[in-house]
Amino acid sequence: TSKKTAVKLKRLEKEEFKGLNKGHLGAIQGALATDNQHFVIYGLSGVGKTQSLKPLKTILDEEKVETLWLAPSIGAADVLGNDIGQQAFTAQRLAYTDSIKLKKGMVIGIDEAGLIDAECMDLIGIKAEEAGARILLIGDPKQNPPVQAGSPMISLMYNDAEVFNITEILRQQDPIQKKAVELIARGDGVSSIKLLNEHGYVTEIEDPGERQGAIASQYLRLEKSEQGKTLVIAGTNAERIAITGLIRDGLKAEGYLGESLDCLQLVDSRLSPEQQTDIRNYAIGQYIDPLQSYAKARRHEFCKIVGKTETHLILQNPRGVEFELIPDRWDKRVYNADNINIAVNDEIRFKGGIHNANYKNGQIFTVTGIEGEVATIANAKGKTQTLDLSKPLPIDHNIVRTTYDVQGSGKGGAIVSLTRDRTSNKGSTYVGISR
Repeated sequence: TSKKTAVKLKRLEKEEFKGLNKGHLGAIQGALATDNQHFVIYGLSGVGKTQSLKPLKTILDEEKVETLWLAPSIGAADVLGNDIGQQAFTAQRLAYTDSIKLKKGMVIGIDEAGLIDAECMDLIGIKAEEAGARILLIGDPKQNPPVQAGSPMISLMYNDAEVFNITEILRQQDPIQKKAVELIARGDGVSSIKLLNEHGYVTEIEDPGERQGAIASQYLRLEKSEQGKTLVIAGTNAERIAITGLIRDGLKAEGYLGESLDCLQLVDSRLSPEQQTDIRNYAIGQYIDPLQSYAKARRHEFCKIVGKTETHLILQNPRGVEFELIPDRWDKRVYNADNINIAVNDEIRFKGGIHNANYKNGQIFTVTGIEGEVATIANAKGKTQTLDLSKPLPIDHNIVRTTYDVQGSGKGGAIVSLTRDRTSNKGSTYVGISR
C-alpha cells in the first residue's frame, strides 16, 4: 500500500466508520489505490458491500474526486442515495439519456451491478471512456441475472477489471443461516436447503394454494411491529398476487385496512422493443406510456388504445383527443388494464411515472386517507401528497415482492416461497435464502 493510500485510510478512524471490518477496509483500500478503468467491489449477499461506499465516497470527496452513483431502479437509487448521502440515479438514465454530464476523473459507482444488462453497461462504458471517467461495480453476479441479455459484470470480473472481495457475512447473525448462505453462494443449493431443513427453517407444502395460505397465516400471526420488519418473498408474480390477496383479506378482517376504493391499475405488458414494433401484439383497452413528450401526448401521459387498423394504433390521450400511431414509433411502455383495490393503511409501490406529478417508478407510499376518489399518501419520512384514484395508475401493493424486487434489500426477517419449476433458478433461490 502506498503512503498516500495509507494516509487516506487514516480518515476511516472516525467514529462514524467504526463498524467497518477488515473486508470493508481492504475493499476501500483497493478502490483508492487502483487506477484501472474498471474495478469491482465483490462479495456474497449480506456482507455489507454498500456499507463500504459511504466511507469510500467521503475520502473521494476530500480528495476532490467527483462521483456519480447509479442503481438498477429508481427505488434502489433512492435507497443508495440515502445510504451514501448523495443523490443517486438509475443506470438507464445515464445510458439512454443526455441528462447526466460526466467529467474527466469522475468515478461512476454502480450498485447491484449484476442486474445491469450488456447493452446498458456498454453505453455507460462508451460515455465513461469518452469523458475520461472510471467505473466501479458493486454487487454479486451470482444473484439474479439481468432481465435483458448479457452479464457484463461477470465478463469484466474475468477480464480487465480489478476485483476487491468482502467475505464476512453480516446480515445473518444465526450461524446456521449464515452457513446456508455461504453454501448456496458456492453453488451448493441442495446442501444449503438441506441444512436449513435440518434446523427447522423449511416447511415443505406441495400444493400451491396451501403453501400460499400458510405463508399468509404466518405473516398475519406476527405483531404489527414485526410485520413491518419482515419481507414476504414469492418466486413468481402470480404467486405474489395470490399471497397479497390472502394477506389483505386477513388485514381487512382484523380491521387494520380501512376505507377502500377500486381503481384502474396499469400492469406492464413486458413487451420487448422488438415485440412493440408488431401491431398484432397490441389490443384495444391497453395503454401507451410515452417515455418522452410528443405532439399529441406528453411524457408519462397514459394514452388508451381505442382502435387499430392493419398498420396504425388509434390512441386517445387524457384530454379526449384521438390520433393514430405506427407501433414502431415512440419510445414507450405498454400497459394492460386491470382492477386494484386500494385501502387506508395499504403500502403501495409505483411501477411507472405519472405526467406532471412527483411519482417515480419504484417509490413506496402508505395510504393514510381516502376521500371520494382522492387518496392521501405518505412516504417513509411522513411527507404527504394526494393521488387521484379516478385515473389509470401504474401502482401495486407492496406487501409481497418477488426475488428481483428484493435484491439488495434486507429487513429483520423473511418468509420465502421457493418452488422447483421452470421459473426457478440458482440466482433467485440464492436471493431468497440470503434475505
